[in-house]
Amino acid sequence: MRFPVGRVSVWCLSLLSALALAGAGCGLGQTGIDPPMDQIFWPAGLAIDPLDGNWLYVVNSNNDLRFNAGTLIAIDLQKAKRDATDPSAWSPCTTTHFADDTAATTLAGTSDHFCCFDLLRPHALNCNERAYVQADATVQIGSFGGEAVIQTPDPTSEESVRRIFMMVRAEPSITFVDITHPNGAGSVHMRCNGTRPDPDPLLVNPFCDDNWRVRRPSGAAISDNVLPEEPHAMSLDPYLGILYIGHLTVTVNHQPVGGGISTIDVRALLDPNAPNVINSIARVVFPASSVQGVTALTLNDPNDPNDPNNPGGILYAVARTSADITGMLLQCQAVGQACDMSHPTTRDLSLVTGEQITSSTFLPSGVDVRGFLLSPDGKEAYVLHRNTPESSTSSDPAALVVLDRRPNQNGEPANTPSAILEVCGGATHMQFAPAGRGNLLYITCFEGGQIYVVDPHAPRVVAIIEAGNGPTALTFSPTDANVAFVASYADNNVSVIDLEPASPTQYMVVQRIGFPHADTAK
Repeated sequence: MRFPVGRVSVWCLSLLSALALAGAGCGLGQTGIDPPMDQIFWPAGLAIDPLDGNWLYVVNSNNDLRFNAGTLIAIDLQKAKRDATDPSAWSPCTTTHFADDTAATTLAGTSDHFCCFDLLRPHALNCNERAYVQADATVQIGSFGGEAVIQTPDPTSEESVRRIFMMVRAEPSITFVDITHPNGAGSVHMRCNGTRPDPDPLLVNPFCDDNWRVRRPSGAAISDNVLPEEPHAMSLDPYLGILYIGHLTVTVNHQPVGGGISTIDVRALLDPNAPNVINSIARVVFPASSVQGVTALTLNDPNDPNDPNNPGGILYAVARTSADITGMLLQCQAVGQACDMSHPTTRDLSLVTGEQITSSTFLPSGVDVRGFLLSPDGKEAYVLHRNTPESSTSSDPAALVVLDRRPNQNGEPANTPSAILEVCGGATHMQFAPAGRGNLLYITCFEGGQIYVVDPHAPRVVAIIEAGNGPTALTFSPTDANVAFVASYADNNVSVIDLEPASPTQYMVVQRIGFPHADTAK
């Protein structure tokens, strides 16, 4: 049976996370119960079509291993929006707890009554996700899927293929899926099986095979050009076509030595005959700790690498047990030889260590860092400290620390703490977005079930969004600055957030795609 989400404890969620870590090096077979092709279950990653914003792609992680695979599903946002803009078509829900989204109380299973207004929050429309998921487009991936990024087509090309890259920790791999719209914007097709030079096999609901995975097979040696263990964070440079992967663990001579960053030349992967390989692996050593690895990556202004006032192309990495922020620079390996980093056939790239920063506010403890961002003018930096008990003996709260980067007497960024703002519990991710009223910080907090909206200039909390149980991913519409989407891991749904200034529902969930319920084993 399925239990109401209120019975899912934080302990259970922590256990699932532990299972994900423990299973990261395991290859899980294709035996057992097939996953549903039209449902959201344990969502861990989101990617939205960056061109028209019509499709939302959800990575279902299968973290409880109930099924034999996770999935990537496509949600038609235009259909969902039409239903949300016609309130007269829907009635109030008949319950506050949805133990089973196929039960009559959820109004599921009927073609004309698949939405209802939440009894406790009547401004929120609960809708069965089956009305919006194009089930025949769904593909199957390994378990413990996570963050996803999407690569847009080359504007000079006539092709309209989008490509999604996803972390899948069970193998581990970076799995990629090609997306097309064979019948226009109203439908989607996803492909991740068969040899890439061959014509599209047009299989329905395939499992992504090794032709579509950059992976670490079992028994791989450290000298092999394969993906390291524990992929945890991703960042895509859309201009150079480089995908950076942050790892919690990198093994040297069969011993874990801490985190690292691997690079994948995704421009090369556009060639269907190109091998699925890692281009380089940079071991990242944080001075305070060489044990724990990379928890977040931030690429600073990849579109403006030549601006002397705000140099771009610097990749910043932070760690779980260190207050150090490591800046990494991309350079040509072939010193003294011609190397055009913008040309996929002549570049031979690697990462080297650049700027080193320490967020000293909570030293010697309180060093669980989960995010680092620079202000647009480069004069300030923002460091997100999660400060959880398991990573620190301190009772310091989760906090946003502002660093003053104005030059010191040596002409280098001072990186001096200038402000501290307490934020919600279990802070896991931080990003800028211009939604609503200027460039604000959005901090996603898994344990608190909230998203903090922060004015970075004050700094102060502008709003607290009640996002649902266990928010894991937050993304924003590329065509409407007043709309955001958040994946609720423990509620098994995606919520639509209203960001329109002066709206009576600003910073509120106005629609849930998927009834909020815990998806536990029957």
